[in-house]
Order: sequence, then C-alpha cells, then structure tokens
Amino acid sequence: MKSTCQFQPEQLSICQVVESKQYNSTKRANEFGINVDDNLTAVNARVLPPPNHDSGSEKTWSPMNGYWNMKDKKVVNGAKIRNWACFNFCEDLSKNAVEQFCFKLAEMSRITGVELADLKLPVFTARPDQVEDDIRICYQEAQKELRDQKIDLLLAILPDNNGSLYGNIKKICETDIGVMSQCCRKSIVFTKYNKILANIAIKINAKAGGRNSVFEDAQKSSPVVSNKPTIIFGAHVTHPSVVNHSAPSIASVVASQDWHEVDKYNGVVRAQGQREEMIGGLEDMVKELLHAFEKESDRKPQQLIFYRDGVSGSQLKQVFEK
Repeated sequence: MKSTCQFQPEQLSICQVVESKQYNSTKRANEFGINVDDNLTAVNARVLPPPNHDSGSEKTWSPMNGYWNMKDKKVVNGAKIRNWACFNFCEDLSKNAVEQFCFKLAEMSRITGVELADLKLPVFTARPDQVEDDIRICYQEAQKELRDQKIDLLLAILPDNNGSLYGNIKKICETDIGVMSQCCRKSIVFTKYNKILANIAIKINAKAGGRNSVFEDAQKSSPVVSNKPTIIFGAHVTHPSVVNHSAPSIASVVASQDWHEVDKYNGVVRAQGQREEMIGGLEDMVKELLHAFEKESDRKPQQLIFYRDGVSGSQLKQVFEK
C-alpha cells in the first residue's frame, strides 16, 4: 500500500485547517457536544494480487508496486517500423546528441523485441512557434528522401517545459497527416538507463499494433471479460493550458481489439473546440473501433465496457446522455 497510497497535498492541507481552527475548543462546539477528530477517517482496505503476465522472453512474471519494468524482457509480438523520422524541437540540443539517442533507442527496441530499424533520415530541426509548417515541410522532405515509401513513425524531441507543443504535434500527426507519433522530453535524450529506452520501445510497439505482454491464462484471470466477447473502451479529452487561447482540445478514444486476451488496442484521436469536455464525433470514433475489433477478433462484441476519464460528478449525466 505504501507505494500506491502516498500522502497527498490535499490531505495535508485539510489536516492543517482542522488543526488551526481548533474546532474542539470553540464554545459553540462544546455547547452542542460536538467533537471533531483531528485525524482523517481510516478505512479497511486490501491489496488485490496483480495478475501474472506472459512475455516473449519470460513466460511468467508478476508486476510489483503497481508497475512493471521491461528491462531484460521481450514483448510477445513485436511491431515492424521500417521507416521513421526524428524532429528536434530543442534549440540547445545538438544534432549529434539526437542521433546518438535515436541509435540507442533503435538498438534497445530490437533487444526488447520491437523491430525498429536504424534511422535512415537526417534529424530534422523544427521550431515550437511554427510547429505545423515545420512538421509538414519536414514530412514532405522525408517522403522525398524515402521515394514516397510509407513513414511508420515520427519521433519528436520536446523541451521539458513544452506547454501546448505536445497537443499540437498530436493534432498534426494523428489527425491531419495520419502518421503515428512518439514524443520524448529533452532530458530523456541523455538518459543512461536502458529501462527508460525499453519503456519508450513498448509505447511505440503498442501504437504500431504489437503486443507487449499477455495475461497468464487470460480466461481464468479475467472471467468478466472472457465469458463472452467483450470490447473495452477508454476515452479522455486533453485541454491546452489556460494561457493558450488558440490550441484545440484533443479527444482520444482507445479500445481493445482482441479477445480473450484484451491486451491489444487501437486508438482514434480528434481535435475539437478548445476546453470542450463532450467528445465531438464520438459515434464515428466508436464505430471505427468496433469495426477494428470485429476484424481482429473475427466476431462482434456481445459486451461493451466504457471508461470515461476527466469527468466531474456534475458533468456525468450530460456525458452519459450525449
């Protein structure tokens, strides 16, 4: 429990308020016989045992402390990324440093079981203040270099404090150009830890249609899902910072594609009006994901589970009805 239940700032603030107000010392509280406990209410809890996983190199392993590390492990099914490009949005980051990072990432990806080819293209330099134009121009140059071969991935190196840049890149790549993207912060370029590179590799693998791991005996470990064909959805809207008045909000919906395993997923991303919490075009997005499930699993789902993140209690009814 220690690793997953950290003492939150809000809890500390509440305790400080209770202590400063000294509710038990007030005349009115004494008159009415009110006693306020200085401590937060304690409730009994239990830690659910994590399901065992199968991976390509280690047949049975169990996550610990709420996460797992892919270092020294291989994915179950590795995706193939033959052609990819790297965009550097950091002015103070040398071309050589980015090239070395790309080499290490490709090398670690292959060790992890993801078939990420070495970078064939030069590193493209882009500016955050003209992200759309730069990405389009560099993408066209990359296609010319590759003689119009398909580009499987755009890797973007971002400043550690990048504001709305991340959302803008996702909008341009996923919704305008139609190419998969992976963003990395500048500080990661200089990492000495292979586990960080391995974690980036499995993110790329999942986006490219690979499978990182599967539940050991999926039918027994998740009976609610495995009893009948089930598709699981997740939806979220990411909003730009308050000071940014031009960037759109980004709506994303993901859904499982396979059954029984439920460990391979597909995603759909759309740009919409700024700070709109309702997902515009949700019906079309869901239809696209349902078709992907049917194609992958060779059957239609009989059960649908939908997780919606970022919705307050006051918005729940509106989101449910719309």
